[in-house]
Amino acid sequence: MGCRFLSLHDAELRRSMPAKLCGYASAVSSLIQRCQMKTTTGQLRENIAFDSRGPYSGPDDGNTEGPFEERFIVSARRQYLRGTETVMAARLEGRQPVLLTVRANSLSKQITTDWQARDVRSGAWVGTKWTGITYAIKAINPTEDRAWIDILVESGVAS
Repeated sequence: MGCRFLSLHDAELRRSMPAKLCGYASAVSSLIQRCQMKTTTGQLRENIAFDSRGPYSGPDDGNTEGPFEERFIVSARRQYLRGTETVMAARLEGRQPVLLTVRANSLSKQITTDWQARDVRSGAWVGTKWTGITYAIKAINPTEDRAWIDILVESGVAS
């Protein structure tokens, strides 16, 4: 269904709006979500590396996970989240929630929440330390059309 200008007189909006005011936001947000543009290949402007923990090869002191090792680099769309109370609280704590959208393929389907993402263009390796932006992966959701994967990440947190 194509999107058209939404007004308060729109019959679909009136039908979907519940009687209570608390449900108004969900009705409007579902209509807005249907009218948002889909991700296109031209919007994949960022180079993002995904890293997972390698095997631990140190003294037997109880550690089972090694340092992060790069698995692959993909093009991604980066969208900074804004507007909600949770996002504003995260910013006050020095964390920045971001939504990364990547093409669904055999590599990107391996990503789990114990991995990390890095903005390849923002830094460089200095010894074993990355100087650029590092994101902790919080949630992974495939889109409805299964062509893309939305990855909720946060910068400014320990990974």
